Amino acid sequence: MPRYVFHVRTRHRLERDKEGGLFTSADAAHVTAIMAARDMAAQDQLSGTLDLEKRIEICDEGDRCVATVWLTTVAGL
Repeated sequence: MPRYVFHVRTRHRLERDKEGGLFTSADAAHVTAIMAARDMAAQDQLSGTLDLEKRIEICDEGDRCVATVWLTTVAGL
């Protein structure tokens, strides 16, 4: 199974995921990233720190970005 990582990027910083996870496909990794983004957006909204530029970049084993999930999209903003 291929490994995908979920880097979190904001306007000013990039938090690299060093572990990632094994997924059957990029689509399966995308579903997991959407759920993670929903959790992040909810936490950020509760704390009043939602960054409109914050996103999860789904990258393959070669660290090539295959999809991006914006927190504002999953938060309905």
